[in-house]
Amino acid sequence: MDHDEYVAARYGRLLEYAAELGCPEKVAVDQVDWVLEEQRRHIAKADDPDPGVREALARHIAGEPEPRTSLASYAAVGVVLVLVAAAVVLWRPREPPPLPSLFGYDAATATRVLSDAGYDVVTLAEESCEPRGLVLAADPVPGTRVRPGRTVTLSSSAPNDPRCLADHDARAAAWEFVGFVRGGEAPAFAAVVTVYLDREPLALLSGRDAADSRSWTEPLVLIERAATQVVGTRSAMPRLDVSMALPLPLPCGVALPASYEDRESLRFSIVGSTDLDDVRCPLTVDLYRDAADQIEAVSIFQSTRPAGQRVPESASDS
Repeated sequence: MDHDEYVAARYGRLLEYAAELGCPEKVAVDQVDWVLEEQRRHIAKADDPDPGVREALARHIAGEPEPRTSLASYAAVGVVLVLVAAAVVLWRPREPPPLPSLFGYDAATATRVLSDAGYDVVTLAEESCEPRGLVLAADPVPGTRVRPGRTVTLSSSAPNDPRCLADHDARAAAWEFVGFVRGGEAPAFAAVVTVYLDREPLALLSGRDAADSRSWTEPLVLIERAATQVVGTRSAMPRLDVSMALPLPLPCGVALPASYEDRESLRFSIVGSTDLDDVRCPLTVDLYRDAADQIEAVSIFQSTRPAGQRVPESASDS
């Protein structure tokens, strides 16, 4: 119905109705005018807007809150429509998560991690001089975005060459420590373990605390960060370089802890870069053992050397 026609036809009756509701004559006009304006949309759409206008006038005079059925409803519908339209425009299929790093995992641990993430796992043996069962590679490689439910094929080390025996113990001990960092069983620690970071003493741990990875905080975070980097190798995992000598050269020009300058250590480096021009020092760890073959000191050297800065020949790793 036309708003102006309705006002012309019903204005007087609405004033009378306002009086019947107890509205003072002096303010009845203002009350009716406010309701007529508020109900403009309702009047325009209804064949007989009178019941709705009278109801609105009664609420207004009584001081009851307006339900705003017309305006609020349309506003709500408008908001919903806008959100739906935005969702249609902006929605994209959610990217699957990247496969986690498997560096330092044996096949059983990698299978558990991947199965818990929703992947099917197949393990194939591959001849290698690494410790038996160590994960050498995965297909797809770590870092690849793969939807859960897909199959991930693991390559697991199966030593089968007498020449592998030469440094087997050293590599196995290095991988054992890396596995500990990544949540595996702890190696044998001495009653007291000293932890160094870039030659400086960082922590003194009891053997029990040393066997609990939560006690290490910063040192293990550094090793974990190096271990989980995705690099441009066939496996997309870093390389573990292991050496053992008496004494080992200075790692990347950083002096050894004073108490261990003439001590033999097992050293491993987690090498992430495959670029020959990238000469940054990899994160390097020295493990020192006591007479009972228990780890009594761990010395960690960070990857702090910027790219392009050459390592002196006398300070480079063997």
